Amino acid sequence: MFVTDKVQKEGMYGINMYNNGEEELVILDNYFPTKNNKPVFAKSHSQELWPMILEKVWAKTHGGYQEMCQG
Repeated sequence: MFVTDKVQKEGMYGINMYNNGEEELVILDNYFPTKNNKPVFAKSHSQELWPMILEKVWAKTHGGYQEMCQG
């Protein structure tokens, strides 16, 4: 799933996702929604990035973070 498994100094990450059975490479930056310098959505207790990266992939492939807030 993760094209790279280390924090990238460039701040770019590639994630292989499957959408309707088709593999899709999703490229992300490392900018995440924050409030008071803390992540608004996914958080990690051990300062890992992968939960926020996976959440951003989902948001990017499903119309944005605002879609996560609608029930």
